[in-house]
Amino acid sequence: MPRKCQAFFVLWDNHPAQVESLWLTPLGRHRYRVESIPFWAYNLSRGDTVDCHPDEDGLGLFVGNVLAKSGHRTVRVAFKVRTGLASPHGKKLLAWLRRHRIAFERFEPRMIGIDLATQRAYDKLVTYLDAIPKSAKMIGEDGDPQPKHGVGGADVERRRQIKSTRKRAPRTT
Repeated sequence: MPRKCQAFFVLWDNHPAQVESLWLTPLGRHRYRVESIPFWAYNLSRGDTVDCHPDEDGLGLFVGNVLAKSGHRTVRVAFKVRTGLASPHGKKLLAWLRRHRIAFERFEPRMIGIDLATQRAYDKLVTYLDAIPKSAKMIGEDGDPQPKHGVGGADVERRRQIKSTRKRAPRTT
């Protein structure tokens, strides 16, 4: 099994964190599979294949483009109450995710990133979240609302189709 490595995803200009650290598995030729659940990056999910390159100083590895989408979706949920995930509704949500065997990662004390491998799992989660009362002060967002688009909003499938249909010029000797 290939060794996992860490790479950085550059966030938008006004984001306080500036970069997000992601765990990846090397696939060869600058290609990597995302292993962690992104908390801040949009249009990026666990299992996606990305290209990465070192920065100009060679000190870090940085995510460039999404080369292939995995079909997974990322949903982020946060509780604005002081107790966050330790609130009654936070505990219930975590128990529900475990019961349904849905992968998640915590960003204590208030936020979780949720990995949804199928549309069915996504639909079940949305139904569950819709039933949580407003008094829970929960907010959520779809971190990968366009599962066929990459981090810059480009259509990954279309880009791959265009690339594969380009005709190469005949070789001349």
